[in-house]
Amino acid sequence: MFKPLPVFRSINREFVVRGVSVEMMNKPVFDQFGKKIGKIVRIMGPVNDPMAVVAINDQTPVDGDKLFVKV
Repeated sequence: MFKPLPVFRSINREFVVRGVSVEMMNKPVFDQFGKKIGKIVRIMGPVNDPMAVVAINDQTPVDGDKLFVKV
């Protein structure tokens, strides 16, 4: 089962996403087609609404406003 992660901001080869939890740290992140494009490398923000930084693989083009993680 995949959980959508809405993209909050895109900075170079990193995305800031919302809707994460601490258990998702270092989990792989997928695009809308199910292709692995990176992983969650950092969790930040307030405790009641945490955000995460997703590091994207160097040669992966990313489109869309949602990324996905397996739960």
